[in-house]
Amino acid sequence: MPGKDSLRSANDQPLSTDNLCLCLIEALQDTAVIEKIKEITRKDREEIADLAVQKYAQRIKRLEDHIAAQDKKIKDMEEVMNSLEAKLDDQEQYSRRTSVRISGIKETPTENVREEATKVFTTLGLNPSINRIHRVGPKAEGTVRPVLVQFTNFPDKDAVMKKRRDLRTMMPNIFINEDLTRKRSKIMYEARRKKREGNIKGVWSADGRICIQDNEKIVHYITTLRELNHW
Repeated sequence: MPGKDSLRSANDQPLSTDNLCLCLIEALQDTAVIEKIKEITRKDREEIADLAVQKYAQRIKRLEDHIAAQDKKIKDMEEVMNSLEAKLDDQEQYSRRTSVRISGIKETPTENVREEATKVFTTLGLNPSINRIHRVGPKAEGTVRPVLVQFTNFPDKDAVMKKRRDLRTMMPNIFINEDLTRKRSKIMYEARRKKREGNIKGVWSADGRICIQDNEKIVHYITTLRELNHW
């Protein structure tokens, strides 16, 4: 005899396995049953989705907080690095404060660079005391390397810088510029390009500081390319 918990048919007869399967199939084809299953499934899906959103929202918030903290650390480190680089650049530029670079002096295999540079200074009516003098950069066919001149004192260098513009009429192919660090040379190069394009009116250096004159004739001191990009 079947137990009291055995499944029975509508006429209270025990259901065989085959009959049970048939009943289930028939029930699953019933429109009301299908709609009820859809409703339960949709509800469960929404509940699961809500739980997932809550769970991952917390994780995302923690990740965002972590990323924000890391970004702040990186920004602080960048500020420290920029400050250190600026200080090192200032120190390097200070070591060059008695030096100038002369461009345009013809280069020959048997040249006497000191003698050629002295001719330039004599043309300016100057007789500065020179500590060291030599060409800079590797030799390359078709190019003329600039001449680096280090004076024994700053006043001699300052006097040369103040009179260098006189070369425009006396030696138009010779140019004298301050001996700038690589960073400042790049800024100067970009500033001259902006001058050629008409974005600024003038550019020069004074005791290692790069100065530009905007089209309103206002002078600005530039220390970074980012500052220069304003124009």
